[in-house]
Amino acid sequence: MSTSHFARLANALAITFAKPEPFSEDKEKSFMAEYAATHLWGRRAGLLIALATWTAFAYWDFYVRKHYPTVFTENIFQSVLLIRFLAVPVLLAALVFSWTSHFRHEKTASLILLTISILSGFGIMAMMVITPAPLNYEYYFVGVMLVISFVFGIANLQTGPLRVFISALFAALIVQEAAFNTLGVYFFPAIFYFVFFCLTGWVVGVKMERNARDHFEAFFSLQQKHRHLEQHVAEQNAALAKNIIGDASGFLNNPSGGVPG
Repeated sequence: MSTSHFARLANALAITFAKPEPFSEDKEKSFMAEYAATHLWGRRAGLLIALATWTAFAYWDFYVRKHYPTVFTENIFQSVLLIRFLAVPVLLAALVFSWTSHFRHEKTASLILLTISILSGFGIMAMMVITPAPLNYEYYFVGVMLVISFVFGIANLQTGPLRVFISALFAALIVQEAAFNTLGVYFFPAIFYFVFFCLTGWVVGVKMERNARDHFEAFFSLQQKHRHLEQHVAEQNAALAKNIIGDASGFLNNPSGGVPG
């Protein structure tokens, strides 16, 4: 493989994994405003889906209680249900808040989506601590994967918040295992899945943000060219009008100046 091939590969890897560079301050503000407006309704729909999914998975708790009554005891069952239903008003509040004008600002929308995503992940991890292994791995760790799918697939977060989300959940999984030995022998496959799900999601997030920025850059450049063209046409029209007025003024001052005889 030649040096140019290595350079191309390195450039492709950088584009795939590297966080896109922000624009200048004023331009970045315009981009953020457009980004928030573009994803407003998708995010509202995503919050509705998140609320419905989280609530529907209460069936999961009843299913585990029914089929593993000696392991998933009544006390464990009630504790898991308490965590699940404590999260419902939080998700509902986020959904209601998404219909306010504040949610139209990208920083606010990202903060809300990031917060409920991290809290949902922590809630599921709390269920994993309460539920004995291997049931916690088989029935509840999958919930962490669903939260990851929501963050990378529906929330449309940019790479900054995505990095915070990955770091928070990864650290929580490590601390949880060190403190409670929650998953035991299942910790390695769990963290393996987590890392590679997040790695895949990160690539998707980078690509999504880069495409959004490229689209905005192209649109911004087109607007600039359009403004320059309008300015040029206006200047040409002003010069033409000035010449016409000058010619007309000369004719009025000397109406017979151009007539032979």
